[in-house]
Amino acid sequence: MNQLKFQCCKHRRCYIGFFAKLFGQSPSGIDDEAYQKQRLELGPLLEIGKQLAIDFVDCDELPTGTGSFGTVTNPIPVNGSIGETVYLNRLRTASGVGFYYHRLGNTTSPATKHPVDRFQLLAADGSCQLELFFDMYHPRRSQKVPTGLTQTSWRQMDPKIRAMVKLDVNGSKSPVRDFPFGLPDEIENSPELRSISPGLGRAFADQMRARLKELRAAPRKPEGRSSPKTATG
Repeated sequence: MNQLKFQCCKHRRCYIGFFAKLFGQSPSGIDDEAYQKQRLELGPLLEIGKQLAIDFVDCDELPTGTGSFGTVTNPIPVNGSIGETVYLNRLRTASGVGFYYHRLGNTTSPATKHPVDRFQLLAADGSCQLELFFDMYHPRRSQKVPTGLTQTSWRQMDPKIRAMVKLDVNGSKSPVRDFPFGLPDEIENSPELRSISPGLGRAFADQMRARLKELRAAPRKPEGRSSPKTATG
């Protein structure tokens, strides 16, 4: 009996994780949306993954990744394109400042057999710029963040904000000319935002134009890393 009790305690975290996934809850210690909801957001990517024989590994960091987390040799695992959006919208500098972003394209990575997405980021106050690489073929978003960065808490987030972080209101999935100052035009003409409400893109774009006007008037030399890796696609 004592031996059996020990085994149950030893594997308790595994049981909790299994039933949390089964019933659509976030496992203990995971500060994010329910696992099953994240997996469902993969949508058509699941079928594409099957055709490419992709395993959709549940992990915070690729077992095959090397080097700094978020670089091309160690891309960030997320649940599809929405996973990229949520991850980027929740990302913060060490001082709590959010980021503008745009997708430069995709490229190859030695950590995985399929392409990874390449994004350029700039802190909203101009203090930090960097490039991050994402691997979309995973059932959930990574809980890990690159060194020196933080992430807003999902548990403490208002339900309306949770819905908002799934929209590209701070960035674009396409390359933006004159980034970040060209972002407002992209957001104002976003078909995604227009489908929700005709004036939604314009509202977000106007807010961003005001913030970027201040940034242009008092520019800061950003610190951070960038990758010389050339993106394609």
